[in-house]
Amino acid sequence: MWNQSLDSDISSSLSTSMDDLTHLDLQKSSLCSTITSAESSAEVDETTILLNSISSYFSVKPTKYNGRGCFANTDLVQGTIIHECSMPLSSTIARTFRKQVCEFCLEFVHGKTLKFKLMSQTNKKTKSMSTPASACSLALYFCSQTCMEKFIALDIYDL
Repeated sequence: MWNQSLDSDISSSLSTSMDDLTHLDLQKSSLCSTITSAESSAEVDETTILLNSISSYFSVKPTKYNGRGCFANTDLVQGTIIHECSMPLSSTIARTFRKQVCEFCLEFVHGKTLKFKLMSQTNKKTKSMSTPASACSLALYFCSQTCMEKFIALDIYDL
C-alpha cells in the first residue's frame, strides 16, 4: 500500500538536499573563480615585477589605449642608454612609420623616408587585377647599407 505522507516527506527531503547541493555547487563555483582570479593576479604581479626589472630607468605600466608601455622613472640626459639587447625576439613597426624606422636598428628619422630599401616582388604570373597592391610587394627600409646587410645576414634559424 502506498503512503502519500511518506512520499511527501521524501520529496521534501530530496528538494532540501538538491537546494543544499546547488548551494554547495555555487560556493564551489565561486571559490574556483576566486582561485582563478588570484592565480591570474599572481601571474600579472610576477610579469610586472619581471618587466620592471629590465631597467632602473623606466617602469612598464598600462597605457590609456590598452596594453603596456615604458615610462621614464626620472628625467633622462640626452643619449642615456636605457636598455641594451643583443637581439630582440620580435619587433613591430606600425605601418604608418614603416618608411621612417630602420627595420634592423629601429632608428626613427622623424618624417623622412629612409634611403635604403630591400624589396621583394611576387611572381607577376600569379598577380591578377583583384590582387591588392599591398600584396604585390614587400619593402623593408633601413637607415644604412650596414643595417641592411646585417639584416640580410641574419640566420633566422639561429635565433
